[in-house]
Amino acid sequence: MKKLLILGLFIILLAFIGCESEIAIEAPSNLTVKVTGADSLGLAFSWDPSPTSGIDGYRLYWDEDDSLMWEGTQTTCALTNPPIGTFYVTAYKGTKSESDPSNEINTAPVTGTNQGPIYYISDTSPDHPSAYYWNEDGTGSTVALSDTANKYKADMYLDAEDCLASPSILGSNYHTTGFKESSSTFDALETADLTGYTNATTVVSANKVYVLWLTDTKQYVKIEISNYNATTHSITFRYALQKIPGYRRFK
Repeated sequence: MKKLLILGLFIILLAFIGCESEIAIEAPSNLTVKVTGADSLGLAFSWDPSPTSGIDGYRLYWDEDDSLMWEGTQTTCALTNPPIGTFYVTAYKGTKSESDPSNEINTAPVTGTNQGPIYYISDTSPDHPSAYYWNEDGTGSTVALSDTANKYKADMYLDAEDCLASPSILGSNYHTTGFKESSSTFDALETADLTGYTNATTVVSANKVYVLWLTDTKQYVKIEISNYNATTHSITFRYALQKIPGYRRFK
């Protein structure tokens, strides 16, 4: 009789396990990311835990094709050389219960086309700004160095020799920017170099590609000169700015 009772309980337990039901799980929140690794090509993610008790762990996904990038019990994880794109994290329990996604983090750079024109610094017309700056959200704008209210925002300017230059050359209150010409095309340029930046470029010309290191915000930008007008001493350009401080990946 005792053996039959034990066998019956075992069968009930197997049936219970085999009929795992889905439960509601609250999503983790406040997903953030920062650069990591000696090569500045890794990313460390962190998030606030799910309020639901008794969960088994978390999963980090790459949203481009919902690839599972990491799974574990911690609320932090590091990826050595992840792809560019959108990431989110979920909480899970068992094989059937998984929360909605957290907020998303997009590691792709912010882009801008047909920027400018900016004119060389010797052009004193108030309608011909000679400098350019980037905002925190990755958007950018021209600025005149005669604009006392905004000139210290400048991240680069076109000097009297038609070279891009660091505004710090003009005084200690200005931003510091490093420049490095690239032999790659704009679209093919995947990562910024760690070293080799100078405070000015050679004379600009159409289709030249540069990488900029924005020292004050610790951000990398790649730009391509779309048009150079030697008569008006002006340029237009396009750019891709990596918003994550210190992160060198563009694609």
